[in-house]
Amino acid sequence: MEGKGFFLVGLLLFSIAAISTAKNSPKGSPKLFVFGDSYVDTGNWPRNVRGPWKEPYGKTIFPGKPNGRASDGRVLTDHIASFLGIESPTPYQLRNTSKNTQQGLNFALGGSGVFPSWKNDSLTVQIDQFEQLLKENVYSRQCDLEYSSSVALVSSGPNDYTFYSVAKKGSKDGLPAFTKGLVKQLAADLQRINRLGVKKVVVATLPVIGCLPLHTIPPNSYRIAMKNPTKTPGFTTSYC
Repeated sequence: MEGKGFFLVGLLLFSIAAISTAKNSPKGSPKLFVFGDSYVDTGNWPRNVRGPWKEPYGKTIFPGKPNGRASDGRVLTDHIASFLGIESPTPYQLRNTSKNTQQGLNFALGGSGVFPSWKNDSLTVQIDQFEQLLKENVYSRQCDLEYSSSVALVSSGPNDYTFYSVAKKGSKDGLPAFTKGLVKQLAADLQRINRLGVKKVVVATLPVIGCLPLHTIPPNSYRIAMKNPTKTPGFTTSYC
């Protein structure tokens, strides 16, 4: 447990250092490229699918109305962009209708994971989209990435564990092997982002999955599950 704590603190300090270096770089405005799930998605979620384009999402002062964020306000991307002194990067799906793509792009999609999930989206697919834009010279690997203050923000993993839990009906059988495969694929994806030219890669650690609304409101509430542990398939016990 102590070793894990040191690792998380080290990862946090490294991430802060990477973001701060990009912010203070003299080589032009920072660029933020975002990959992952709903913790960082700012508008790639399909408008015709029930979710963050409808109320009650976005009802706080920012943005004041639903706009594709799985939150009643800002998500992690918005906070990182604000720290860098830039606007939140344009969602990939809106890139052709936005003039603000030179400060980066957001490829994240709510519900996605390290492994393919709904709509077959995954971290690998999002990196494919990024690589295709490099091939199309939308961004210059040399000028926009290697010699600039570019940062990649990656937040992925919670949905993989959620889908795994549902598929296994709450059983933890095979979980260590699943986790090992997940970490191996995530590491490969992070290395690929780096090879494509982004030298600063910030990774968000796994949140407390059991605190998601999916698990805290009936019928999946952990309070209900604790009373009826055998009658709550797909539930992973967690305390918030």
